[in-house]
Amino acid sequence: MDVYAFEGTYVGNEGDISPWGTPTNASGTGAGISVASNAVLDAAMTLNANTTYAMAIVMDATGSHYYTNGDGSNEAYSNADVSMALGAATNAPFTPPPFSPRVFNGALHYAVGSSDIENFTFDCSNLGLNIVEAVSYTHLTLPTIYSV
Repeated sequence: MDVYAFEGTYVGNEGDISPWGTPTNASGTGAGISVASNAVLDAAMTLNANTTYAMAIVMDATGSHYYTNGDGSNEAYSNADVSMALGAATNAPFTPPPFSPRVFNGALHYAVGSSDIENFTFDCSNLGLNIVEAVSYTHLTLPTIYSV
């Protein structure tokens, strides 16, 4: 799994690889169809406070990809540390047209300015390319990402 991020919004960049830069790779072993599988980032991603980031998660092409349609009530998540505006997915990485609204399916584990890991989970299944827009309210490090 590759995780892309850049400062800004995914809107208008779903079909353009150029702003996304080099991804951070995540490694893990699939636990089976529709079973949560842990994917650990090879290197931590640091997101600065009060900054909007576009994020894209690209799964291995050999995996089965599922998605959840956005319905207006499931397209945003926030807590004291981070907010996520969930938005679009494509069948092939950075290839238009995007399907929108789509919702990130998985769990995110992160540390706020330290090594303490916080967790929140989304009710979802495997995806192809999924684009997540996150706003970090504090200095945020993403050491682990789960995909299901």
